[in-house]
Order: sequence, then structure tokens, then C-alpha cells
Amino acid sequence: MANKPPRNIDELRKLYAEIIKSGRQKHFGLISLRIFRYMLDSPAEVAVKSISQIANEHGTNSSTVTRLAQRLGFLGFSDYQQIFRDYVREGASFYSTQVKNFLESSTSRSNSADSILQQVIHEEWGNVMATLDQFDKRKFKNVVSLILKANRISILGLRSVFTLAFYFEYYFKLISGNIRILGGSGHTLAEDLAHLGEGDLLLAISVKPYTKNTIIACQEAKRQGAELVTITDSYSSPIAIETKNSLIVSSKGPYFFTPLVSLVIYMEALLSELVKSLGDKAIDKLKRTEELFERMNIETEG
Repeated sequence: MANKPPRNIDELRKLYAEIIKSGRQKHFGLISLRIFRYMLDSPAEVAVKSISQIANEHGTNSSTVTRLAQRLGFLGFSDYQQIFRDYVREGASFYSTQVKNFLESSTSRSNSADSILQQVIHEEWGNVMATLDQFDKRKFKNVVSLILKANRISILGLRSVFTLAFYFEYYFKLISGNIRILGGSGHTLAEDLAHLGEGDLLLAISVKPYTKNTIIACQEAKRQGAELVTITDSYSSPIAIETKNSLIVSSKGPYFFTPLVSLVIYMEALLSELVKSLGDKAIDKLKRTEELFERMNIETEG
């Protein structure tokens, strides 16, 4: 039994990652871990289901679910379930709550000499420095190596981070061409994922509030034998616990929108390292593209 029970979903995810990393799976048992994982993946379902429903769906009894809750530090299932109910309630009002908090903080800072622009820059600068503090050079190099070795590369970023996926795909195509963006118009994500297999790589991006389709896509990519690389905001995020190849960025702020500066910088760093590794191959590919741009009169100096 844990000394103190986790206080929220993020702490539960972190605990799950620590259990897997430390090799303590046997202490919990395969069925309990499978239930634990299901709960992290489907918090909205756990918030409303009874203990017997969850147990029956996993071919076990209520006692197994109760023991899992107790091993995680809770008195019983009811205390454990409250974490998921709180998460669902808070998640339903994420954006309006963020706006409310921002307006309240703006009011408290109304006497400050800083303008809104200065405040946003300070917040984003903090994210950049926090990202730098968490930078893992070994993991970064390994991710670059995985991208270069992949037969086919797919990139996925839904909702607010779609622009990042598009940005990376656009520039990587200029130097390699071996990439496609998932989740585009005209077909479903399932149809995109069906093309993934062994030797392929999925680069997935998601930060809080996490998009469930991105989590599912990561799980499906692994199931189909593809390598998985994630860019996210915590080692306990639902896509980080899917792989050891996670790059962590800081994306915090009192806004209703997702702070993207540190994510963009990470993309730029990846592209810079990739073009350096590709060397003459990248130059040849760029020259062919530039010749086409010139023939079609695509760009102008002003």
C-alpha cells in the first residue's frame, strides 16, 4: 500500500509509469495492472461505472478492484473512484475555467507596469527554460535516429497541436519526403492508422487537455508493430506512458489556449538535427524542390 494516495489523474499516471519502470508488476498482478491501465485510459467510464461492472468487464471480481485501490493508497474503491469523478467534472469546464482564472489573475495584476504582451512573453519564457531544464540529450539523439531509420513516418497532432504536426511535416518533406500527416480531411484516423506496420514510426503530439483519439492512435501504432515517439508535457501523460521515447516540453499558462512556443522550439531543434544528419541528401532534395518552386513561380522576395 502506498504511503499517500495519488491526489489526481496526473499523479495516478505517474505512479503507473513508476510501477512499470521499477518492475513492480508482479506485486500488483497482471489483471490488476490491466484494470489500472483501463481506468487511466477511460476516466469518464470509471467515473460512472460500479465496481462490479468494472470487475465483470475484466473477468474478475470486485475484491480484485478493491485490492488495487488499496495498494494504490486508497481506503477503498469509492475513494479511488472520486479521483476520476473530479477529473471528469474539471475536464468538462477546462476552457471556461482557464479563462476565469486568467481574468482573475489579470485583475490582480492590473496595477502592474507589465502589458499583456510582456506577461505572455514572461510565461512563455518560463516554459522555454523549463523545457531546457528537462532536456534529455540521449533521448533526443535516439529519437532522431529512430526517425531516420523508419521505413515510413507518420505524424499526428490533433486539435490545438495540429499546426505543429503540419509545420513539422511541411519542413521535413523538404529535406526527406518520407512523412505524412494523419487525421486529415476526407478519411478517418482509423484508415490512416491501418497503413502502419513494423519498421514504421508514429510521431504523436499531445499536451493537456489530452485528446483521446491521439492516445488511442498511440496504442494502435504499438499494437501494429510501429515505433512510437511522443512529444508531450509530462512523463505521466497518457501518451508518454505508452513509450520510452518521449520528449518532454513545458506548456503551462493561465490561458484558454495552448502555449506553443516551447513546442515550436522543440520542432525546430528536431528539424535542425535531422537536416544535419541527412547532410547532402537533404541538400539534393531541397535543390530539386527549389527548382520546382522557381519553375512554378511559387515564391517572391517581396
